[in-house]
Formats: sequence, C-alpha cells, structure tokens
Amino acid sequence: MRYGQFCPVAKATELLGERWTFLIVRELLMGGRRFSELQRGLGEISPALLTARLKMFEEQGLVVRRQIPGQRGFEYFPTQACEALLPVIVALGEWGLLWARQTLSADDFDPEFLMFYLERSVDPAALPGGKQSSSSVSLTSRTNANGGLSSRAKRPSSAWSTRAATSTCGSTPQFEPCMMFGWAIAHTARRSTAATW
Repeated sequence: MRYGQFCPVAKATELLGERWTFLIVRELLMGGRRFSELQRGLGEISPALLTARLKMFEEQGLVVRRQIPGQRGFEYFPTQACEALLPVIVALGEWGLLWARQTLSADDFDPEFLMFYLERSVDPAALPGGKQSSSSVSLTSRTNANGGLSSRAKRPSSAWSTRAATSTCGSTPQFEPCMMFGWAIAHTARRSTAATW
C-alpha cells in the first residue's frame, strides 16, 4: 500500500498499516521466534498470511530469519527497527485499555490465550519469595460456576499463584479485569522482573 505522501506517518503506515502487522510485532517483541509460536499467539491468522507478513518484515528490515541448527525450520528475530516499536505497541495497548474497552465481547474472551500470555510472560524465579525454576510453573484454567475464569497454578503455594487466581477474574464474568491483567503482565513483566502485584 502506498500513500504517495512526503510524510513520516504515511511512510510508516505503508510498512505497518496492513492487517495483523501490529499483532505480529507484538508477538515478536514478546519473544515469539518460531513460526508455530507466532501462529499460536496470533490465533486466527492463516499460515499463508503469516508467511507473507514475515517475508515482508524481512524485506523491510524488521526481522532477521535464521535457520534453526540441525532442523528444517527458521527462527525470526526482531531487528533494532522492530524493537524500536515497543513503545508504540505499549502505547497502543494502553490506548486500547482506555478507549476500546466498550468493543470487548464474549467472543474476545479466551482463557487459553490469557494463560498463554501468563506462561510466557512471568518468570517465577523473579517473583517475591520465588526460588522456582523459570520453566517450572504450569498454569491451567477452568470456568467457574458463574462463567468467569478461574486460574490456578499447579504450585498453589507460590505468591504469584494466589495473586493470579484472585486478579484475573472474580466470581462474575467480567472480561475487562482479565484483559487488563493479561496486558499488564504482557508489558510490565518484560520491563521489570521485580514488579510487585
């Protein structure tokens, strides 16, 4: 897409204005490297479209594609240009929390997606009182009697498990706190592992 304008906003939009682009950037900045990881974080994107977007990202200098040693697949690493979009993604998320809440519907609420973000965003070893291995907390989710999300870790003694269970959703099905909690984890945990909840 070309706008034909001598304007940095127009030129940036030519690169970033296609559907799914900001979400792919989000996934790359959250640590997704393999095609399957990116696709899992994006949900309904078709493999063909994700392939096309990653190829465009590579051509435009947003990612570097590297062969996985000893395997057929590739990994995608964000370049400095892609990493410079982090404040844009965070600002877009904060704008969405403030101005797009009214567009949330029951179809947008996905406990598995929330758990996916929790699993890859939280380093249990960095949590208060946590001397756990960073790969040892496994999360499960279930719907409570009122339709709201209940989450629990397989290690209920950890401080994070208790807080996560009480912070995601209460006894009523309210989607807003879940979205806020997921987003807070997604960008706060990346900035500071010493964050308190």
